[in-house]
Amino acid sequence: MQMPDGKLAWLSDLAQQALAWLANQQIQPDPVNYAVAWAYFGDGLPELKAAINHRKSHGKPLEGKDLAELHQRFLAPVPDYDMGRIGHELNSMLQGLLQCLADAGSEMSEFGQSLGRQIERMEQDPSPAVFEAVARELMVATYAAQARNQTLHQRLEETRRESERLREELEISRREVLIDSLTGLSNRRALDKRLEEILVDPACTTLSMLVADIDNFKSINDTYGHAIGDVVIRNVADILRRTVRGDDMAARFGGEEFVVLLPNTPLAGALKVAETIRSRIEQLRLVRKHDNFHLEPFTISVGAAMLRTNESAENLFDRADALMYQAKREGRNRVMGEAA
Repeated sequence: MQMPDGKLAWLSDLAQQALAWLANQQIQPDPVNYAVAWAYFGDGLPELKAAINHRKSHGKPLEGKDLAELHQRFLAPVPDYDMGRIGHELNSMLQGLLQCLADAGSEMSEFGQSLGRQIERMEQDPSPAVFEAVARELMVATYAAQARNQTLHQRLEETRRESERLREELEISRREVLIDSLTGLSNRRALDKRLEEILVDPACTTLSMLVADIDNFKSINDTYGHAIGDVVIRNVADILRRTVRGDDMAARFGGEEFVVLLPNTPLAGALKVAETIRSRIEQLRLVRKHDNFHLEPFTISVGAAMLRTNESAENLFDRADALMYQAKREGRNRVMGEAA
């Protein structure tokens, strides 16, 4: 079927915009980057467009790794835990177990009927020869029943091991969906899920949020390379992980930006947590062992906000994010909260 001229012209214009935009950003037009650029200039993913515009509005340059993260968040298919295969394996396992139990039940019923027949036989002819024959047949039947029970026991143990294997597979798949691969922290998807849970939890009466961003991170990447940049991100994530407690959540929001959720924590408490994080990162000293290379100290800026009545999670993030950028404008390496 031939495409209408108007549609073809629109697609051609969209492709040119995407390629020109990538060239302007000095980003290689590989399939992942091109797909993000195409989606940005199209009309189908407003969330992706908003995420890119958010970075642009704060003067944050886009790099290839940023587009890779955007592709993962908005364009890559969400893993479905391979539920078709796992479901088939569970069904086969249960069907086999049910059949084994049914066979065992049938065989035990036959064993009981055999006992009844032997009793009748002895009542009809209580002679030693009959007693000896009955005892011999009962011994054979008992051994057979024991063997059948052993088979059932083995099948139950196999089922237990198989169930444990499938449970571990599901746990690994769940982690792949909700965990950031670079840092091991929760990712954006897990953050959104946790926010939804908190907002409907009647036990959560207060929610504070921290938005943190590594200062001058582009300079770190430009000076030392992306491998060192990844080390910096992982160390910041490790400090966040060791600082949060209980129901708190630390997540990598994207690039060098992190979010911390502090349920049932008022703003004053959130500011203390933020200052602890800022101070620990300021004091961090990274040394590469094989050549004794000392990385220059680095810092973060943090914005802290508390959820208002009937406020959306998106608006809470926007306020904390704006405070974080205010901290950067006022000199970086500081915590900015609404109370200040």
